[in-house]
Amino acid sequence: MRTPPAAKARPEGRQDSLTNAIAMVRLHAALAAVSCVHHGPALALSFFEQRADGGSYYFANGEGDHHLVRWNAHGWVAMAFDHADAGSEALLPLEERAPGRLFERALETLRTLVEEVTSWDQRLGTAASWIDAALMRAGSEGESEPLKGYFLSAREVLQGEARQRWSDSFSVSASHARLALALAKGSTTERRVLTEREVATLLSPPDRSKAVPLAENVRAAVEMFERLGITWEHAEATVERRREAARRAQAGADHDRGDALLEAASRDDLEAVRELLRSGANTQKRCRRGQLDDYPLGDKTALHIAVQRRHLPIVALLLEHGAHPDQVSDGKTTLCVAAVGGNVELARLLLAHGADPTFTNPPLTGEVLAAAGSNPQAPMIRLLLDAGAPLPASRWCERMMDAALDQGADDLVARLQPGCRPDRPSRPRLLARVPPPGTPE
Repeated sequence: MRTPPAAKARPEGRQDSLTNAIAMVRLHAALAAVSCVHHGPALALSFFEQRADGGSYYFANGEGDHHLVRWNAHGWVAMAFDHADAGSEALLPLEERAPGRLFERALETLRTLVEEVTSWDQRLGTAASWIDAALMRAGSEGESEPLKGYFLSAREVLQGEARQRWSDSFSVSASHARLALALAKGSTTERRVLTEREVATLLSPPDRSKAVPLAENVRAAVEMFERLGITWEHAEATVERRREAARRAQAGADHDRGDALLEAASRDDLEAVRELLRSGANTQKRCRRGQLDDYPLGDKTALHIAVQRRHLPIVALLLEHGAHPDQVSDGKTTLCVAAVGGNVELARLLLAHGADPTFTNPPLTGEVLAAAGSNPQAPMIRLLLDAGAPLPASRWCERMMDAALDQGADDLVARLQPGCRPDRPSRPRLLARVPPPGTPE
């Protein structure tokens, strides 16, 4: 009897063999679902079922290989068929095939699971593994890389030796493997929905191609995810939008991609923006006078347009692809535009990508805070002051101070006071709210 790695002495605190094997089954199923999106069920066809009293898993790779797993409270049993090592077994009549020989050393407590696995309709097996939950004993017969993987750790099957890596056998990227690992940590009893970011990772090509997944692959993957307790909402519609965006992006390639990017940003078309950026669209190009109906004077970059339209995902994409936040349009940087709109989240994102809070447009000073003063909101004023924005002309400071008082942001009053006129008529009222320096609270 061969002993899988999990049967050896384990460091204290490591999961027992059965718990680890079931967790690895779920990871294998998650990788199969992720792979299916791009490669289809011909490469990764899986059926996962988790029940209160146990579960089962079937996987086939489209090349004649398969493996089956069953588990319950007593233990875990798995059988694999590898066409490369099958000998003549597959040529035998069905009634002469005897996969049960692989489990002759398995304990009697696992007999029910063995019967379930070996009764599969094709009765083909070249390797087997089992775990007895009560005695914590494991055993194996034959050789099978997939079955060995169930006794390893997630790190080993995703980043270990090349011959053991599931990520290679599924032809998934590193980001896809990380996503599968995160999804595998869930539970079928507590259903979850794929997030927008997870869907974006899922749909990203595993190689340098820009191919959009086929609808039939997505439908098969949706079913695999459902068996894992994971819902991919509006999957086919999402992929169709991606496909349509790819078509628009390709049409945009027939003229300047920079123009297409400007047009996509002006109509809030996130998918088209994503595809155009992938195809190398110029993020610094500016629209011409009369080119866009909403911006007849022109001279705006796609980033200016996206910030003005408050489309955070498009702004984030443009910044990630090198759009410069400090280019000036109509006397304002994108941070000024965000400040006027009062969108703190946008302003924070621009600052994180290097937007300059000290921007000035001579002979004026403090342009960023002056922009915030046109629509004074305490959170925006506080964010810009914290980022180092200088105080603008007194009229803007006074306007922001009044707004701070109205909004109960007394902490801003003292910070804005140096920029106000000393002889301002309302100054006594304002100073009444600000204790003189050194006054005990």
